[in-house]
Amino acid sequence: MNRASPLNETFSEWWEKSIDKDDGQAKADRAALCRLGVADQVFPPAIDVAGALTIGAFRTLYRQINQREILKDFRTGDWEDRLAVAAMVLAQVRTNTPSHTTAALLGGDDDTPLMAESRFRRLLRAKDPVDLWAQARRAVALLKREAPVGDLGASLFTWDAHTRRRWAGAYWRLQAPAEDQSAPSAAVLSPTPLSTLGAP
Repeated sequence: MNRASPLNETFSEWWEKSIDKDDGQAKADRAALCRLGVADQVFPPAIDVAGALTIGAFRTLYRQINQREILKDFRTGDWEDRLAVAAMVLAQVRTNTPSHTTAALLGGDDDTPLMAESRFRRLLRAKDPVDLWAQARRAVALLKREAPVGDLGASLFTWDAHTRRRWAGAYWRLQAPAEDQSAPSAAVLSPTPLSTLGAP
């Protein structure tokens, strides 16, 4: 099971109930999250987590992440900044495309990726939340605001070496299909015992 599966579900459900709803509160919260960015008068630059906490939709997501025991291992380091990044970027998404991963969509279906390799490498090099936010916003814009919100939210929240490796494999289509009938089985790869071949 993908280690981020509970996170995928959490971000998907939050986006559907708090961001994608066609009511006044959801529209106001979505607009407020889209306007957020770097905190004022802070050096080095930092994500405006305090501003995010003034938005009802973000507080809902914060509680969901903070109260679920299964997600406790993800609440480490600058997790509040990364959570704000995920919420701010997901607020930019207009259509959920759950059948694909974000990195696979950026890699495209042919030899011409949707996101240029140089820009994708720049995204993979993003380490601090401010840089990640800027690069992820560009990615969503390239996707015309259509993205798998569960995968995208979980990835931004857990943006570590494991996640970056997974994105690289999906972008360059290096990951094997779930059921690859062309791959040799373990039985084929195992050497045939000499005893079954008869004496020379």
